[in-house]
Amino acid sequence: MEERRDVKRKRLWKMIRGVTRPRAVTRKSYTTLTIAFLFTVAGCSAKSDFKEARSLDTPEAYEEFLDKHPDSKEYSPKAKKRLEELSFREAGEKNTYEAYALFVKRFPYGPYAQKAQRAAEDIRADELGIRLYRTLPSDFYKRVDSRRLPYRILVRSLSPELAGTDYVESKWYVELVRRGLFVPMDPQKTYRVSPDLTLHVRESVIVLCVTPLALVDAEVRVRGTTIKRYRIAAGHIEKYLLYEIYKDHPLYDSLLRPPREDVQALDERFEKRQQELPLKGSLAVEFDLPQQTPESDQQMMREFVEFLKELPIYETLFAHPRGRPSNRLFDQRLYLSINQELHYPRASKGWSTAGSSVDWTGLNTKWILADREYFFKKMTLDLLDLLEAP
Repeated sequence: MEERRDVKRKRLWKMIRGVTRPRAVTRKSYTTLTIAFLFTVAGCSAKSDFKEARSLDTPEAYEEFLDKHPDSKEYSPKAKKRLEELSFREAGEKNTYEAYALFVKRFPYGPYAQKAQRAAEDIRADELGIRLYRTLPSDFYKRVDSRRLPYRILVRSLSPELAGTDYVESKWYVELVRRGLFVPMDPQKTYRVSPDLTLHVRESVIVLCVTPLALVDAEVRVRGTTIKRYRIAAGHIEKYLLYEIYKDHPLYDSLLRPPREDVQALDERFEKRQQELPLKGSLAVEFDLPQQTPESDQQMMREFVEFLKELPIYETLFAHPRGRPSNRLFDQRLYLSINQELHYPRASKGWSTAGSSVDWTGLNTKWILADREYFFKKMTLDLLDLLEAP
């Protein structure tokens, strides 16, 4: 096969040089033959050079081939493909940000571009102490549970610009309300109680390799003390930061839940007090649950009323919603309600705020439901002290 091609090349060359040029060959045909000869020679050269590059099988060899034959229809695509394969393998062996980033720059649209970009981002994120998320963790909904962290939270922005501050704080507040997580405190309002958790956030944009990503630097303070810091990059950072916080729930629970010694002391006090029940006389418990009351508030109120009825704390106890009083006369009357803004219960001897009452502003209904046994006992003891007070 190769001998036949050599014969053909020699014949063409002789015709071009006029050694055996037929009389019938016109100038146009002569030009065509010249071009054909040059292409044949170039094709043979490309084939020979590609064969040599393939024998070496190194990125440098294929790069040299492409420099010589950038437009070879038969061999350039093969050389480019193999060059990309070897370059990606070389980047993997080096396993550095620079190696992967250089590969992405050289081959931005190839089959290995996404893998190289992700590898570069992972390395850079690790260097910068950033937790990088691309997809939602499989246990997201298991961890991010409204019952897991039932604390009041206030989000504050660390943005130096006022407009950015308002936007970030409002966005996070709406996100927490929408997901039904924590007990969010509106950053635009002033409260007479302090949050259990304060989340300070600073949002920005970062490019770890090619694609811009949202970045959040956040710290969680428990009653004024910084407990944990987070750096997270993702397409949408809100849910991933919440995931990290909820994943660390044992840390926050250990700081905010009642200490074991307090629980033990309360149990002993409640058991001793329970031996003195029921108190003599009658008690009417009237509770207020407007139609717009959130579900967790309603649940806590109804369960607490049932708890009181089952003890019972008085010889005769009648419980009813507000507006449905009994015609009977009672020795004592107790009024229960829930603050609709901060979701804490309130107990008093009258609907007026001027009456004797119990201070439960430090609690909230989600927190109470998360630890019913402890808080129902504590609230019952507080009510008994209120009822027996002169």
